[in-house]
Amino acid sequence: MFAQGGASAHAEPDTRAAIELALTLGASGLATTAQRTADGAVVLSERTSIGRWPRRASISTSTRSELSELLSLDDVWSLAPSSVVAVNVADRATGDAVLDAAAAADRIGPLWLCAPDLDALGAWAETGVDAHLVHLTHIGAMRAGPERHAADLGRLGVTGVSMPGSEWTGGLTTLFHRFELDAVARDVRVERVVTALVRMGIDAVMGDDVETMVEVVSADAGSA
Repeated sequence: MFAQGGASAHAEPDTRAAIELALTLGASGLATTAQRTADGAVVLSERTSIGRWPRRASISTSTRSELSELLSLDDVWSLAPSSVVAVNVADRATGDAVLDAAAAADRIGPLWLCAPDLDALGAWAETGVDAHLVHLTHIGAMRAGPERHAADLGRLGVTGVSMPGSEWTGGLTTLFHRFELDAVARDVRVERVVTALVRMGIDAVMGDDVETMVEVVSADAGSA
């Protein structure tokens, strides 16, 4: 149960308040998005810019010192030392920076590095890195079909595939499991969707409503 941006249904995403609330509510993991600053630091925000017009600033052209209100990965690991953390990255350079930060903090093992770039995922897998590598995608992007896509992910050394919760079916979950890939459902908000995902055997759910995820997963575990 990954809390996207922390308990961001009830607090500002990727803030201490959102993370602390997510952990209090029972999230077993945290999901966030990494952005690289102009001086190569990694900060956490789904947005690529901050502030309000006319003082809105791009994160990529700002320095870390100019973005003191944004959390770093070290901040997250300090707040949640025993949690698995999934980090979305848009490009290889950001992913490399995340891996460097995780290695320095001895947090490679519990890191799920999620990216849309298959070449980057394959390159990281070739290094033998012990992080969990997850492909961020959509069913419509699998031009050769999901079975071929699953085979390609396995060949590259990727360990999971992440799609919006609404795109998963029991058949797709079984298919990706056949190739020993974790099935990850992101952007999950509705209770009935969480319930359906859990019943079809999804491996991880990511959403901003931690209470709903915890209630559904706990109820399912109690009835097993």
